[in-house]
Amino acid sequence: MKKTDYNIASVGKALQLIDLLSRKNGQLSVQTLAEKLDVSPSNVTRLLQTMADAGFVKKSGKTNRYLLSNKFYVIASNMLYSNECVQKYLPVARRVAEKLNATVTLNSLYGKSAVMLARAGSLYRIEDFSVGNLSPAYCSSAGKVMLSTLSETQLSNYWTGLEFEQFQRNTIMDEDRLCRELEQIRKDGFATDHEERYIGLVSVSFALHEFAQPYAFTTIMPASRWAELTADSTIAYIRKNLRDTE
Repeated sequence: MKKTDYNIASVGKALQLIDLLSRKNGQLSVQTLAEKLDVSPSNVTRLLQTMADAGFVKKSGKTNRYLLSNKFYVIASNMLYSNECVQKYLPVARRVAEKLNATVTLNSLYGKSAVMLARAGSLYRIEDFSVGNLSPAYCSSAGKVMLSTLSETQLSNYWTGLEFEQFQRNTIMDEDRLCRELEQIRKDGFATDHEERYIGLVSVSFALHEFAQPYAFTTIMPASRWAELTADSTIAYIRKNLRDTE
């Protein structure tokens, strides 16, 4: 194996290691990490030590296992607040959230999921609405409105390997129904989620079209306020705020 090949492979393993630690930080042993990465424990130890020397991981004095360091919080914060969508629309999200007494989030596509980039306003069930939270795109208004902006080729890639999971009674569970809803979203200009992912929560999402990748502006309320959220006056108010920002 050439040295350049080895270096590239090492970078790939290091990135996978970061992903594994981020999912269960500090709870995985070197042996478990080695099994998941399909490398020897000694290779994992060397990778961890190299990353520790660079300040990206640290070793717990209690468990003797490695954890991601606080450096990742700094990196994540810098990345999020320099994001083009967050910079432009977070002030709008705060204004809409205050006016409607709602939670407003900014979202992007990540694989087959919608990922939350930022949030504003009062929070319902905070554990479900932390920055970085993922929801399957087919059962969130943010995900559906972003899917509605994709090309046929991009949608074809989305369908490949997609497995529907029924979270609630209203969760979409088949491709035909989702295709029909995406077509309606294109006509309406917004998407809704009526307790498809979470019982007790409803949302309305608008696609933000001026960027190279899909983003969504999502307003969330308790299910008891569904009529208010979907009222013409509410939709018009959100639209005006978005239009005034373009």
